[in-house]
Formats: sequence, structure tokens, C-alpha cells
Amino acid sequence: MRGWVWIVIVIAAILLLLVARAVLRNRRKGKMTALVLFLKEPRAIDAQAVRRAATKAFGVRVGSTPDEENFVIQLSPETMPVRINGLPLGFICAQKSYMDPKPPQESLNGLDIRIAKMIADHRAWISLDLIQEIPPAMKPEAYRHIARLLAEFIDDNCLGIYCPEEDEMMFNHPNLKNELRGENPLEALQLKDVPIVQADYDDPKLKATIDEAQQRWPEFVAAFAKKRPVDRFGVKLRFADGDQEEFMWIVVDSIDGDSIKGVLDNSPNAVKNVKSGDTVNTTRRDVLDWTYTTDEDDEIRGGFSLKVLTGEKA
Repeated sequence: MRGWVWIVIVIAAILLLLVARAVLRNRRKGKMTALVLFLKEPRAIDAQAVRRAATKAFGVRVGSTPDEENFVIQLSPETMPVRINGLPLGFICAQKSYMDPKPPQESLNGLDIRIAKMIADHRAWISLDLIQEIPPAMKPEAYRHIARLLAEFIDDNCLGIYCPEEDEMMFNHPNLKNELRGENPLEALQLKDVPIVQADYDDPKLKATIDEAQQRWPEFVAAFAKKRPVDRFGVKLRFADGDQEEFMWIVVDSIDGDSIKGVLDNSPNAVKNVKSGDTVNTTRRDVLDWTYTTDEDDEIRGGFSLKVLTGEKA
């Protein structure tokens, strides 16, 4: 290869390195078009691994120099410029917490406990960032590329995913990888079930919400009697497994006197003797809270404990 070609390649690599470092240094100063995987333990990922992942994700040949159509270049242990189908990206593999310092535990109260755990327990992260401005109309395609490539790195070491631009998080679950490979990957960051929020029912404020839910139970039953297929009715229950407990929601299918039948609408975090989708039989006296929405106005009714847990004013 002629000497001037190598000079061009070196200059391009230096420019790419500077851009990538700028992304790493300034990612928290603005709304990055990026996705970030939060990891339990630091993970070493090199350019060869990213090339393999890109080839698998997109079915294209991926080279190692910037004169190639698609490439991944190892410029530092943490930073790799990437170009896939014309999109300039930066792959970062960081051996430290994404949040420095991590937020105090009390600030995580009110979050879904699976997301709170993702924030509290992660010790490393990997991300894929768009490293130049593009027209807004191209953003969906950029996110499809970013999500599809990062999906190749989701495994048991992955706690969840974060989108800085939308400020949305999702914990790792069995279908996350497939959802990220879909047409609208940012929908994968939308919670599909009712949040599981850490609760201490010795708290007088939460005890009061149980009393309110029980006293107003006839309202729930009357509304359920008029239920249409599109309406959703749920009750919150305590689930125990040894010394572990969680407070989760079921979608109510039927009410017969004081007997209630439904389907668990949460993916448990601590208890292992039930799973999302299990049929649950319970009674009115075990109901800690209730909520429902109708197609008429889509307003959430009930949810007394949620208002306390999230600090929402009644």
C-alpha cells in the first residue's frame, strides 16, 4: 500500500479517536443518541468481538480500517470507532460505574425495584453512541442499528439498558434481546407490567392506604361488574417465599363474592415460587390495593399505595 494511503488512514483514525474521547468525556453533558448496558461485573470486549457481533447482527463484512465500508477499530481498551451501513458510532466498554458517584439508596425509593437494583448493583457498562448529528428523521434508523448491535452483548452479566436521550431504563428480562431487535427498539424500554416498588407496610401512611382500599372495595366490584374486554382491573397482594416477600399485582379475571381470581402481572425479583403469568386465587381480605382503567377516559382509579410510594399528591 502506498505511503500516502497509510497517512490518510492514520489521520482518520486519530480524528475518530478524538471524537470518541469527546463522546466519553461529554456524554453526560447532553442528551446522547445512545444506548447503555449496565453490567454486574466488568467485561473485556475487543474490536474483534464487536466485529463478530456486527457481522451476526447485520450480515455484513466488517473490516478493521476506516477506508472500509463497515469497520470497527480498537483505538484504546475502552474505545472503538464503528461504522455500520454509513452510521458513525462509538463503542465504549467502561470498567466502572456509569453513575459516579452512584445515587444514594434513598433516592431510588419509588423506582421499580428491578430498575433500582440495576442502578445500585452495576459495576461496569458498555454503550454504543452516535458520534455526529443526523436529521431527526434518521433517528429511528440509528436507534435500530444501535439496539441491534448491543443486543448481541446481552447475557446474564447484563442488568439492564438505559437510553440517555429519553432518560428511560429497562431491567434485563428474557424477551429484552428480541425486543431490541424489533422495528421500534425504544419501546423495549417501556415497562410492560405494573411497577414493583419497595414497600414497608409498617409505615403508617401505607397502612392507611390498605384501609382505604378495603373501605372502597365496593367501588372496585361495582366497576368490575361493568367491565369491558379492553378495561384492566388489578389488585396488589403480598407474595412470600421463605423469608423473601414482594408486593405485586394481578390482573383480575373474576370476582365471586370475596373470592378473586387473576393472573400475576409482574416478573418477581426476590420470590421464586411464582412467575409472571401464573394464575392466582385470593380473597378480598388479602387485597392491599386496587386499581383499574376503562376505555372511556383511560384515567387510573385507585392505586392508593402508588401515590404514597412515588410521592404523588392525592
